[in-house]
Amino acid sequence: DAAAPDAAAPLPATLTLDAALALFEKRGLDLVIADAAVAGAKGDLRAAGALHNPSVGVGIGKSFGYGAQCTGCSAMQWQATVSDQAAISDVVFGKRGLRVDVAKAALEAAKMARLDAARTLRFTVEQQYAAAVLAKASRDFAKQARDVAAETAGLIAARHAAGAASEVDVARTQTALGEAE
Repeated sequence: DAAAPDAAAPLPATLTLDAALALFEKRGLDLVIADAAVAGAKGDLRAAGALHNPSVGVGIGKSFGYGAQCTGCSAMQWQATVSDQAAISDVVFGKRGLRVDVAKAALEAAKMARLDAARTLRFTVEQQYAAAVLAKASRDFAKQARDVAAETAGLIAARHAAGAASEVDVARTQTALGEAE
């Protein structure tokens, strides 16, 4: 059902959380593996419910060197066989039902494993996305703090030149600017 993931497709320049989750749903390796396990379990369920095909055989042959001495006797011989390949006994004794029940349970387990993989990996994508957003916000805040420190240093330097600020004030603002950078 699922097409092979296109590993060569480029990522977009900006990535929203919804786009990241959609990309994950389409190309996430763990989900591709989980989907394959579900498909395999569906096939196993179908095979478990199948009945064996009956077997029919017919054979004809001739006996050489046989002289038919009685009325109705012939050198030609034939045989016929029919077999249900134990299909009736599988149904009567419940073996088929047990196979189907086990296959149904395995399918449900595969579906649950797929849901668990999706839940776990969705959380991982959301967590990484939140970390990236937080890192960008932290970077923007640090840039803003640096800009404010540079502006303050310029103002204090101008006040110092006018005699309204001491050299200590200039040193403090230079230190704050150095820390902000």
